[in-house]
Amino acid sequence: MPNNLLVSIVTPVRNDRKYIARCIQSVLLQEYPHIEHVIVDGASTDGTLDIISNYSKKFPQRIRFISEPDNGGADAWNKGLKKRTVIQKI
Repeated sequence: MPNNLLVSIVTPVRNDRKYIARCIQSVLLQEYPHIEHVIVDGASTDGTLDIISNYSKKFPQRIRFISEPDNGGADAWNKGLKKRTVIQKI
């Protein structure tokens, strides 16, 4: 198995500023270098989005996010799957 496969981590979140930085840092600290973190924010109003945005600016190749109302965790997770990078063999 190739050792350069991209791993996508999808994190649904809403109004979770207390924990989101720790979550993002945990992903960034993983030893495997080919990881993207897709964060789906359900229109947070508590400052969560500011934290996500700041990390995304610092690590634009590793962190991507969307923020919009959703219909719960499963809906957010499905949005994240659509947002991830898909690499196909030609």
